[in-house]
Amino acid sequence: MSHHNSALVRRWFDEVWNGGNVDAVDELLAPGGVLHDPSMADVGTLEAEAFKAHARAMRNAIPDIRFTVEYAMESDDHVAARVTVTGTHTGRGLGIEPTGRAFEVTGMVMAHIRDGRFVEGWNHFDLLGLFGQLGVVIRPRLGMMI
Repeated sequence: MSHHNSALVRRWFDEVWNGGNVDAVDELLAPGGVLHDPSMADVGTLEAEAFKAHARAMRNAIPDIRFTVEYAMESDDHVAARVTVTGTHTGRGLGIEPTGRAFEVTGMVMAHIRDGRFVEGWNHFDLLGLFGQLGVVIRPRLGMMI
């Protein structure tokens, strides 16, 4: 079985996020392709230019941001991956003042790929965990749920 689509997901995170080459989006995202990100409640769906602006803002807020694809699996033209994100919030761009705090959160991504390019993607990251680690929200300590 070919793993070209999983490699494309890894390339996305390596080039766009870890390498800071947001212009690689133009090569990796198909024309008309969209990315769904529930953290962007006012927009929700991003096309290439809007995503690049979002990525630049995130990299401004977290210059050392690092995405690690822990595991990826594919089926036909879809890929699902478990991702860990680390960084230090030292700049503006998250909608809050820089906290100087480091964080580590996990997330899941799914992608629909056609002809070697993303046509649609979905991101779900632990934003409550992120903002808890940054000291913006206080997460209640929950006991064992029955």
